[in-house]
Amino acid sequence: MTEKINESRNNELVHYVGPKIFAYLSYETTQEKLLSQSQHYFLDISIDELKYKYHHTFSLEQILVYKLEDYYNEYIANEKSVIEVLQAIDVNRQTRANLIEKLSNISPKKKIDIRFDPTIIKYTEAMLSLKKEYSSKIKQKRKLLKIILALWTDIKHVRQTLDTVQLPHRLEVKKVFLSDEDYSKKWNDIYLIEYSDMLIKLEHEYVIKYLEFKNYKNQSDSVDKIKPKLKIKPDDIQRTVEKEIHLLISPEDVAVELRLDCIKDSKRKSEYDEIGKHLYLKVYVDDIFVCECKRLVVNDYSNIEYQDSITLQILPNNASLKFILCDSDNEISSVIVDINDGRENSKRGIVTEKKFVDQSKIVTPTERSIGSGFRILNIASITNNICTGQVMKSHITNFLDQIDVDRFKLLSLRNSGSFGNIKNKVVPLFQSQITTEQFNVLQKSKKNILDDEYLESRDANPNIDPINMQRHMGKRYIEQLHTKLEMDLRERLMRKTHKDVVIDYESVNLRSFLCMKPNISLGTQSSLSKIQYMEEALATEQEIHIHILRAFNLYDRSLDDTEGPSSIAGYKLRTVRPFVKISYHGESVQTPVAIGCNPTWNYTNTIKTNLKPLTSIHIDVFDEHKMRIGEESDELHQSYRCYNKWLGSLEVPIKTVLSYGSVRGTLKMTTPPIILGYQNENEDNKMEISEINRLMRKDVAFLSLCITTSLSKLGEMHFYNLPTDPDDHIIRHLNNFVTEYQNNFPNRNISLTLIDSAGKNKCVTEFIQPLPLPEIILSYPKRSGSASRSSKSSSSKRSDSNIEETFKLSRPVDGGILEKMDIARRYVSLIPTYEIVQTCCVTLSGIELLKVLIGSPLDHALLLASYFIGMGIKCWIVIGYGLPRGQSSYVLVKYHGDVVVTIDYPESKGFFNKSEFEYYIFDAVNGERYNVREGCPLKTASYVFNNENIWANIQSYQECGNLSFDFTKSMDWQVVFNKYVFVLSKPAVKFVYNAPGDIELLRSNLENKIKVKIQKWRWNVKTIWNRYLSNLLRESLPHWEYWSFNKHAEKPVFGQRLKQMLLTYRIFGFPMNVPYTDTKSVVKKVKSTMFYLSGDPNAEFGLAVDVFAYPNNVLSVWIFLANMSRL
Repeated sequence: MTEKINESRNNELVHYVGPKIFAYLSYETTQEKLLSQSQHYFLDISIDELKYKYHHTFSLEQILVYKLEDYYNEYIANEKSVIEVLQAIDVNRQTRANLIEKLSNISPKKKIDIRFDPTIIKYTEAMLSLKKEYSSKIKQKRKLLKIILALWTDIKHVRQTLDTVQLPHRLEVKKVFLSDEDYSKKWNDIYLIEYSDMLIKLEHEYVIKYLEFKNYKNQSDSVDKIKPKLKIKPDDIQRTVEKEIHLLISPEDVAVELRLDCIKDSKRKSEYDEIGKHLYLKVYVDDIFVCECKRLVVNDYSNIEYQDSITLQILPNNASLKFILCDSDNEISSVIVDINDGRENSKRGIVTEKKFVDQSKIVTPTERSIGSGFRILNIASITNNICTGQVMKSHITNFLDQIDVDRFKLLSLRNSGSFGNIKNKVVPLFQSQITTEQFNVLQKSKKNILDDEYLESRDANPNIDPINMQRHMGKRYIEQLHTKLEMDLRERLMRKTHKDVVIDYESVNLRSFLCMKPNISLGTQSSLSKIQYMEEALATEQEIHIHILRAFNLYDRSLDDTEGPSSIAGYKLRTVRPFVKISYHGESVQTPVAIGCNPTWNYTNTIKTNLKPLTSIHIDVFDEHKMRIGEESDELHQSYRCYNKWLGSLEVPIKTVLSYGSVRGTLKMTTPPIILGYQNENEDNKMEISEINRLMRKDVAFLSLCITTSLSKLGEMHFYNLPTDPDDHIIRHLNNFVTEYQNNFPNRNISLTLIDSAGKNKCVTEFIQPLPLPEIILSYPKRSGSASRSSKSSSSKRSDSNIEETFKLSRPVDGGILEKMDIARRYVSLIPTYEIVQTCCVTLSGIELLKVLIGSPLDHALLLASYFIGMGIKCWIVIGYGLPRGQSSYVLVKYHGDVVVTIDYPESKGFFNKSEFEYYIFDAVNGERYNVREGCPLKTASYVFNNENIWANIQSYQECGNLSFDFTKSMDWQVVFNKYVFVLSKPAVKFVYNAPGDIELLRSNLENKIKVKIQKWRWNVKTIWNRYLSNLLRESLPHWEYWSFNKHAEKPVFGQRLKQMLLTYRIFGFPMNVPYTDTKSVVKKVKSTMFYLSGDPNAEFGLAVDVFAYPNNVLSVWIFLANMSRL
């Protein structure tokens, strides 16, 4: 082969080659092209923007604004995707409708079979799938809006606190619905669309099931599979659609827009602003240094204008690029980019964003490393020999001076959180430098639980009653728990803003920046500002407005009572003349006198007083009784002596009025079981409607009223719960559930945690634990040796014959589990209660309540539920709004006729099983039982729980009269814990009850104290005590105590000896039963009846006091008061 070179006309060289095979020539040409391409492959890189998200020179406002920008960009992207999904839904819906219309025109006789068309099914599935995506996008949008609004609130607070604006960002918040008409119109439009889509969904589900059934029938000859049917339930569809609409739109929906304003040069300069630093990038290709970008002098890291472009030659075997960010020759962070990703993005024209991360300084924790690069063994070896001296025990303090002991105590108090209200928390070395506030805290810590006055009385009288000592210790223990809890809460709130308590967003935390700002100014609409204003207003004089409307079913005077006029204009009237007396903090007002057992006043009273300390408003109903004085023959001049007789009482906590703004409704009154000289309505005057007679029992009285205050504008406040450790997975799950629940139901407020005696938040299910009942033997009163009664003095001894003559009884039949339930609710109702006036309240478990013997109404409900669960009864604690306590708790029990539904009860699963069950609630404070459908004090129900789970009410209404209490229906009740997250219920415990002590001394002291007080209150008249009447009253008290365990039984009636006295004497009196808290509370209850104000100066008095003791010194005190005067 030869090669020659010749010169052409254009002086170009031409190569002449010999002949070759075409395949060889084609291969060489391809290799040359590839080689030429590989030599000329370059990568162009443009750096358009370099932005710091976090830097140590950034201010708090800058960090929050950058975080706001990230969430706002995500919000905008979500808005665009929502619009796209809506458009796709409309396209699929319209296409489906057009297809159905055309197919119907083609085959009019086969309209029913059109829904089975594959094309129709395909568009239906696409539309339903897009609707699910739309719902998730809406939830994500609301979550982003909540975070954005929280961030903007914190930005405004920081700007207001620092009095400067560093960045021009401004968030505009606009309401989506400007009026109720717009919202109603939008709601109706969406309702029509969603209702139609729900019908399409039901039809599509039926079509899928039918096709599966048809396919199964064609492939198999068996007929075990039932043919599906299309079931349309309008009520269920309507509830489901309404629930879905509440998730999609809300009258409180807002739209946000982030704007940039032109601001003046008010930016605060930092100490780094004057120091110029160099920023540049180092570029590596497969860990080989290639080049360095230009250097930029930076004075403000929040505003960096960095633009550069480089061109790199890339070989075929190169895989990655590495960019290292350098700040003044210090390598800060790096980012790695895959070259293949760069090729794809360059083809599509995509601009990518990369985050620089310092991978070299991230040390993940392992079994041997704690996360900072050091091993645990190395740290232990270094710190092993730090302290070579002797470790002193807590009781070895001989080497310390008193000054050092006080200093160590102050350090211990500071560490335990007792310095909550002290600004200067530094404990000095010298005693002369210790502040007065710190000394006050030290002096308070040295005080014993008991008061000095109580200790002096104990030293003066070594035989002091141990029951009074136990009651006093329990009250002081509860007071100290609430005091410590309030101090802890104030300490935490001083380090937190309002938004920190409500929501926490990732790593941004105002607590570390504003922890030294105790006076935090929040928005006017926050609950914290309301509480602060409430605290200031409670220290001044306020007004309480009590509007008394009417009463129902009061006691009437006996027929033989002829005092006073009984007819007007020929019409016979009721002889009872009731009026209402209202008192608070010693200030009293009363209504005019009305007539009859169902009187109407419609009268408003006003009390002006300081509301602190918060207690209850005492409302008593009296009968104004007139007694004629002088000769009956004197017709021109007649004189009457007027005195009042107590008929019943009612207490309304003032905290309920302040929390909800007002208390309005018909409340049940506390009336004695019998009043001597009075009777119920005559049988002839009973209402002819049997249903009303059944609902209004003869021994139940009601009072209709409305109570407001001058602070009613601060009603419906939501108080704080104590912040808790966020690492607890149970608490995190509950917080997430409550957040989602309140997003769906903004007007409902629930809290699924309670604060225990240790000051920690716990799930409500952890407070219920099955407990055994105490052994209480109910003996028939006429039999001696009752195990539940106390011993009596010689004056109180009586024979069986006297008992039979005084009262006649029929013993109820033993009811098994029903009798145990009566014993449980009676035993729990005898434990004293206290009124909740704090923003946070400590909740006691059942065992703790049995030891302390004083608790809140919720504590009593938890104990009663623990007893019921220990018996195997299926029960729940229901939380909601009730009268008169406001936020109330009751025990809910399920009945099948007269049979209690237990855990092992075989429930029927038929179609009509819903109407076979009834639900009753038990008030653990007074032991009463109510039907949830008839006269129930619980008006609304928010959620229920037991020792296993929690169920939240997701029905469109909360009224108990309309609620469905079938917790198996997920459409009505949403379960909190599922199979993935659950709470282990506590096992049953064998609580050891203590035998009751001797209470004869207590009974004698109570009786003597009441006698002395009545004589003191009647200081201007001589008080005569009738022993015979007192003995008759005392003999009846065991019968009343026996009857109190089964109030549905017949009441004890008068015996022959008492009836004989009623023939010659006018007797007025009544028995009272109270749980024993202390002597002072019993005397106060007696004084509130105004029994001592007898109109006849020659009247004689009878008094009987009896105390019945049960395990753990739970006491039942009965007081029978009566006065008698000759006819």
